[in-house]
Amino acid sequence: MKSKPMIAVVVGLVLLVIGGFMQFRGTTPAANPELTAACRAEMQNRGGNADLIKQCDDQAFASAITATDARSAAQSISAANRQEVGGNMISMFLIGLGLALLVVGLIRTATQRKAAA
Repeated sequence: MKSKPMIAVVVGLVLLVIGGFMQFRGTTPAANPELTAACRAEMQNRGGNADLIKQCDDQAFASAITATDARSAAQSISAANRQEVGGNMISMFLIGLGLALLVVGLIRTATQRKAAA
């Protein structure tokens, strides 16, 4: 990266955009179709409103509603949360790496221009 600081700037910007997109789209893990259908049926049996039925697309919510015991509900919710945390960690890593490359590239570009002048 010493000889071509603009490459660092471009790669940094690309990583920053990808990480930002991943971070700010903010989706939770989706439940599989069978679990979603079972959750919706259970919510209709309980007399849930439309807002609660829409939440059946979320894996953690659907698992909690359809679980037969507390242990299986806790395990399923924990698995969904781990998946969400993993995606968040990757996006934060990409944002950090992108910012670092961008700053280093800009600093090196500025020092090269001063040396050339």
